[in-house]
Amino acid sequence: MGDIGGYGQDVLAVDCQGGQIFSCSADHTVRQHALDSRAETRNYAGHADWVYALAYHDGLKRLATGGYDGEVRVWNVADGAPIATFKAAPGLK
Repeated sequence: MGDIGGYGQDVLAVDCQGGQIFSCSADHTVRQHALDSRAETRNYAGHADWVYALAYHDGLKRLATGGYDGEVRVWNVADGAPIATFKAAPGLK
């Protein structure tokens, strides 16, 4: 066991797969840590609101994150680049 840290507010979801720990927080960030060392390996920034949900697909090396404002972001875990951004509830403002 070990701790991961660096958050400015509450952690809202965690997913452990593929030797990685993915977590999202009310501080608008998503973080990736190595499972064995707990060292932060990447910070996915760009959400404008609390990030409530995440899902990782190890086969595709893709991470999907969802914010309170309905924004969904899909990331390439290999290089941290954003792949897609869309609103989960179109028409809401």
